Order: sequence, then structure tokens, then C-alpha cells
Amino acid sequence: MELRKNNQTMISYDFVRAAHTLAGVSRSTGFTDISDLASALESWLQERMDATTAPDILQLNLLEQTINALGEMVATLRRKQEPKPRPDLITRLQIKKKQLNNLPPEGRQQNELSADKINLNVEIEQKAELPSDEIMAAEENHYAQHMEQEQASDSLQDQTRQPKDDEPSAR
Repeated sequence: MELRKNNQTMISYDFVRAAHTLAGVSRSTGFTDISDLASALESWLQERMDATTAPDILQLNLLEQTINALGEMVATLRRKQEPKPRPDLITRLQIKKKQLNNLPPEGRQQNELSADKINLNVEIEQKAELPSDEIMAAEENHYAQHMEQEQASDSLQDQTRQPKDDEPSAR
């Protein structure tokens, strides 16, 4: 995958357009399972286009799983069989998009995860055999914990901030 090999930062417009085209053609021909997944991918890709950092390992894993699933769905159609829906991937794409939407602008630009956070998220990603409700709950729980830690860190920084020379002291 090009993004993984080159540590590429930007999601290309052509990539978003390909997802859009697949979603539209699939919907107009009645293959809603493919269309739903391609639409969720397109929506997530559009959100990622504004990011200034490369997708992290979790995002790359999800992207790769989604592309593989779409490929399998199209191959199933070629065999004249009905593709299986992938609500698990749609839900995960929606969660990741929601997480990107909830980051402050500076967080979008510097959304770097520490090794322990990456390992925890990799464990979540590897539990793909779990029902989608459990995956969603695990990701939402981890994201909530991450946001609480960030808020606590911000609060601590505010408390320890020294007044500048031109600020009145609190004494």
C-alpha cells in the first residue's frame, strides 16, 4: 500500500474520487453493501485529506482492511454471488472519522500516539473476530480515556503556568 511504504502524509484526491465513484456506481446498480462501505471510506478519506501528519498504524490497518474487503466484495460479484455486508468496517470508519472531528486543530496536525497507546489500539484492531458492537465499545472507551488524559494534562499545564512579567501575580 502506497501510504504505508512511503510514509505519505496526504490522502490524494484521486483516492477519494475512486471511493466516491465505486460508491456511486455500486448504489446506482443496486449493490448497496459495496456502496455503503465505499461511502464510509470516502467520508473518512475526505476527513483525512486535511491532516498534516501521516496516517498512524491503526488508520493504515483500517484502510488496508477496508480496501481488501471492497476487493473481496467486487470479486464476489464477479462470481455472480451476493457480497457480504461489512457493517463492522463501516462502524470503525465512522468512529475514526468522529475521533478526527473531535480533535482540536492543533491535535489534527500533531496526532502522534505513544508506543503504549499504539499497542493498545493494535490489540483492539486485532480483535476483528469480535462482534462489531464490542469493537466499537472498545474503541470508544479507549478514545474517551485518551481524551481524559489529554484534558488532565492540559489542566495540569494551566495550573503550573508561570505568570509573565506583564501579568499581575495572583498574590
